[in-house]
Amino acid sequence: MILVNCPWMQKDIIDVIEAVQYKGGNVFKHIKTEGIRIFFDSQISAEEKDIRKSMIVENTLIMEAIKNIPRIDTLAINIVPVINGSVVEGYKYTVGGYKE
Repeated sequence: MILVNCPWMQKDIIDVIEAVQYKGGNVFKHIKTEGIRIFFDSQISAEEKDIRKSMIVENTLIMEAIKNIPRIDTLAINIVPVINGSVVEGYKYTVGGYKE
């Protein structure tokens, strides 16, 4: 599962992430939104045996999709993996607003 933190443009973020294609199919599904927290389930984790590789692929795909949203560069968006129901602390992928 992936958590994307962003208070604005949530519908746009959900739409572009759910449209992401990997190996011929859509891989992300919006699960729920709690305030600024937008949760997505991912098919990549199930396919990849290496958890580190799957996290890198997921985050790269999400970052590239989000960067295509007009005016997104004015927002700070944080992308965090969720493993076994827990957010991975200290893990930072930031899109827009700040340099990676």
